[in-house]
Amino acid sequence: MFEKLLKKADEYLTNKIKSVVAENETTDKLEHALLPDIQREKLLACSIQKTHMDFKPVAQTGYAMDSTAMDSCNRFNENTKDIYSIRQPLNDIIYTHFATQGFIGFQACAILTQNWLINKACLLPTKDAIKPNYTVDFKGSDEVLDEDKDKIKDMQAISDDKQKFDIKEVARVFAEKKRQFGQSLAYPLIEGVNYEEPFNIDAIKPGSYKGMTVIDPVWYNVELDSEAIMNPESLRFFKPTYFELPNGTRVHYTWVQFGVNGEVPDILKSTYRFGGYPIPQLIYERAYAAEKVANEAPMLAQSKRLLVADINVAAYLTNTAETVEKLKAISQFRDNWGVMTKRPGDSVQQIDTSLTDLDEVIMTQYQLTAAAAGITATKLLETQPKGFNSTGDYEDDQYKLTLTSIQEDDFAPLLEMHYRCLAMSKYGLDREFTVRFEEIDTPTEKERAEINEINSRTYATYVNAGVITGDEVRERLKEDEDSGFNTLSDEIPEDNEPFDFGEEPTNNGGSSNEQNPFSMDEDEPKDWFTSNGAHIPIENGESEPEAFEEHIEKCHKYDKMDINKIPPVEVDKQEYAIVIKAFDTYLPLEEKKQGGIFVKDVFPNRYTVYYKGNKFKILERE
Repeated sequence: MFEKLLKKADEYLTNKIKSVVAENETTDKLEHALLPDIQREKLLACSIQKTHMDFKPVAQTGYAMDSTAMDSCNRFNENTKDIYSIRQPLNDIIYTHFATQGFIGFQACAILTQNWLINKACLLPTKDAIKPNYTVDFKGSDEVLDEDKDKIKDMQAISDDKQKFDIKEVARVFAEKKRQFGQSLAYPLIEGVNYEEPFNIDAIKPGSYKGMTVIDPVWYNVELDSEAIMNPESLRFFKPTYFELPNGTRVHYTWVQFGVNGEVPDILKSTYRFGGYPIPQLIYERAYAAEKVANEAPMLAQSKRLLVADINVAAYLTNTAETVEKLKAISQFRDNWGVMTKRPGDSVQQIDTSLTDLDEVIMTQYQLTAAAAGITATKLLETQPKGFNSTGDYEDDQYKLTLTSIQEDDFAPLLEMHYRCLAMSKYGLDREFTVRFEEIDTPTEKERAEINEINSRTYATYVNAGVITGDEVRERLKEDEDSGFNTLSDEIPEDNEPFDFGEEPTNNGGSSNEQNPFSMDEDEPKDWFTSNGAHIPIENGESEPEAFEEHIEKCHKYDKMDINKIPPVEVDKQEYAIVIKAFDTYLPLEEKKQGGIFVKDVFPNRYTVYYKGNKFKILERE
């Protein structure tokens, strides 16, 4: 009897465990498989609209490959047909959300760019990136002849001319189309060349180059050869070989600049027509949410007050038409300009909907749109950053990186191809070029003046150390357009000759007295001493106290005078520079900050000066 009870208990537990396990398995399947397979395939088709099997490899002539090549292509397609299927468990709820965010098509992208926010997200970075000037030089050339410099200068002038090539605008449009459609195509217009052949610089005849053109992706089809379709090891795998226009023109990829906005995975490249992600596709949901919330704001402001009044429900049901008319009349008088009447004892109250932080909700949606577009919100919305004591420096740095990327990835390759074609067409010159853009953050006039001041001190240090000469500094100032001296003549005018300090010293251009390098040995004092930052000479056998007293008397001479009313001693620029350099070198920093009257021998004269901060005035010269 006892054994039978144990057996029944064992059977019961076994069956219970099996039922629990089966229930859990069913639950797991339901969590991941909420949709039938046919619906899942439809969702998959939203993201994978085309495959590589939709593209047939072509030959250079434009016709399909021969039967042998087609057999190879068919075998390749048969072996790879399953790579587009999803076999792993996936939560259908999550998958549904992301699977529908596939390629929306070029036509939809064009329509979406009509919105001001989406259009600005595509346009603004390209306009800011093209503003800085750029320099053109031969690629890999250490020294450029003056004749070649003139040619480069002439080519850059006609290239930037809006009535001729207007190449900067072409480059900007190229980058803008790349953001709008995820891809952009530009190639040179050259008379008499066969674009189906690989690029050949010798095919460009004199005067045949007419400029660069940018074409929207709706006007061309991409074609791939067998290498691009069937060889994953190839550097050209899943990259277009030819671009075919509606007029039948087929352009080999070596002639074009093909810009792609982001790298798409291989299984999606056929869907995106081997391009990248369009900005409108990435942000249109966020832009809609931002615009919707912003449009709700005035509606909320107008309807935030809710009027609540007691009503006889039975009377309302008896005569609904009359009641509705009365409610309409009340609505007309409910604003701040009207007067609403009520019977004594009736209860009427108004409930206001709080609009606190509504502006933050709106701004958050726009900031999400800016983030999706890869632009800082401060630039896209032209607003000051808020929160966390933000200064905007981080946002500016990130935006500069975006602009630099556009310059390097989009502008530079197109400009380099343009100048190569132009040089061959105009001068018969077969050279490759490099293009470098100036810094994006242009300094203000004050910042430029501070930079020039720092440079001047650097130049003076190098000249005094014998590293460079004054002529080399002059040449550097002439070449720097921001120096303020870029219009200097090639030769130094006679009235601008260096200050005459006497005959050339015999000790390698300096004095043997290390304390005063501007003095000459035969006339310089025998001894020096320093007191409170003053460098005082001892002459005619006087003692240090006597020399110090003489120095103090000279300084106190100006104590009761208004320094601003004392006319400075007139000296030329060269002498002035040497004197101020001498005082600046030997006076302690604290003395210069505190300021005062100082006396110092700078051969062949002794100077009394007023020096405080950046103010320097020569009072006497003996």
